[in-house]
Amino acid sequence: NKVPYVLDGGECKIGLESTIVDCTDGHLSIKRFGGLAVSEIEKCSGLQARLETSSNSNPSAPGQLDKHYSPKTPFVLSEDLGFTSLQLKGKKIAYLGFGQISVPEDMYSLNLSQDGDLSEAAQNLFHYMRLLDGSGFDCIVAKSLPDIELGKAINDRLKRAAADFNQYL
Repeated sequence: NKVPYVLDGGECKIGLESTIVDCTDGHLSIKRFGGLAVSEIEKCSGLQARLETSSNSNPSAPGQLDKHYSPKTPFVLSEDLGFTSLQLKGKKIAYLGFGQISVPEDMYSLNLSQDGDLSEAAQNLFHYMRLLDGSGFDCIVAKSLPDIELGKAINDRLKRAAADFNQYL
């Protein structure tokens, strides 16, 4: 009742929030990974970027705290899905995958991009996380994506989503 209207611009082409850059001290500092790759910013500016993407107590930009973008359902990053499946035996598990994946038959999965397309994965990330979060699973498991270009931003969001729950295993 407090907002007079909501403007829906449709689906976002990138899916992730913006890259936050700070140049106020004469240096190029990346404060948050986002939809624009660091390499593109460096190419355009002619400067080498410093990464300053974390701040536990005094963030200088949105999205810098360890926990951010976090679902209510325990969210775990695991590079060994088979081992994780054994650890969570008896739990209703959802897997958030990328590329060619093979999951145990008792595990539900959504694939950010079957073709391994980082742009498609970025577009799907938050939608799929919200979908899985509201579907009654005991745990959501994801694996890091290739740590290049948009993959850096997606991995940043996954890591922050799992900040409270990696001890769940």
